Amino acid sequence: SQRAQAVAELKEMQAGSRPETIAAARANLAQAVAELKERQAGPRAETIAAARANVTELDKQLELSRKKQNRRQSLYSEGAISREQLDEAITEVSAQKARLDQAQSQLNELLAGTRPERIEAQKARVDQAQKQLDELLAGTRPERIEAQKARVDQLDASLGKLKLDLKKTTLKAPFSGTISRRWVDEGTVVSTAGSQPIFSIVEDGAVEANIGIPVSAASQLQLGSTLPLKIGQKTYTAQVSSILPELDSDTRTVTVVLKLDPAAARTVAPGQLAQLELAQSITTSGYWLPTTALVPGVRGLWSCYVLGEAVPLKSPIAQGKTTFRVERTDVEILYQEDDPSGTHGQRVLVRGTLQPGDQVIISGMHRIVPGQFVRPIKQ
Repeated sequence: SQRAQAVAELKEMQAGSRPETIAAARANLAQAVAELKERQAGPRAETIAAARANVTELDKQLELSRKKQNRRQSLYSEGAISREQLDEAITEVSAQKARLDQAQSQLNELLAGTRPERIEAQKARVDQAQKQLDELLAGTRPERIEAQKARVDQLDASLGKLKLDLKKTTLKAPFSGTISRRWVDEGTVVSTAGSQPIFSIVEDGAVEANIGIPVSAASQLQLGSTLPLKIGQKTYTAQVSSILPELDSDTRTVTVVLKLDPAAARTVAPGQLAQLELAQSITTSGYWLPTTALVPGVRGLWSCYVLGEAVPLKSPIAQGKTTFRVERTDVEILYQEDDPSGTHGQRVLVRGTLQPGDQVIISGMHRIVPGQFVRPIKQ
């Protein structure tokens, strides 16, 4: 990795130059000095003699090639040879002349000695080799070591950031469960800054129901108490595990978390609706009436018929029998439940203008109107 390489370079700088590196630098300097001395001394006599001999030999070969070209030119004019054979002789002359010119140039250079610019260039190479050797002998400069340390620190910081980024790429579930839905496809780029869901998880072995109830009812519940919870057509026993301390902003109710028995997890599906029935005592005054005694009233209220003023027995209407005028009385329904006696099915708790001792008609309402005279059969 880059960090390992940087640390190795730092250790090498701190340890100084190795002996073999210094020896190689010294050898390079010695070679450069030797080449400089050779160029300053100029070419040796035997080198110049060899160059002259080479020029003489090439000059003779050029002369021979020219004679061969002249002969072939004559033969070509007489039609004795082809044009191709003549071109070969011309090409050979050109090649021999180029070799002679090159050899003559090398001889001229040897006779003139090494050019000053080449000597200066070799001096520069000697100076550079000497500088490299001096740096190796002196060791790495402190500022270079500090710079390398800074580079290692920078790589450590980058490595730490990469480890953190890698850690963020691992999704960890807050609890053990089963993935019920995947919200994004594989390969989709998501941001760690947002709250985009990736998976939906259903907790294994635990089913909870969140029920919103009025604040007054929540104050009567105790943690750990058990309540009947109806889900679908079945009733389960649930335990109050927590009561959230704040109101729901939409329903203005308190959320109660009920934990069902583990056996219910096999029959209850997440997302089902649950109903909680709470018995709440309310102190209020009113009267119990069977639902058969109610008739629709005005403005959404209900009414009932009571026996009003008694008609005098001597009147033509009464004819000596107890007779009452039917009066309409408006009532408000406070509560409805099954009749404990089972006689009337449902009963309601009402309040309104009813007074103690009023006699209420509880059946046959479709045959009675206010103001009608009736005689009770049984009081």
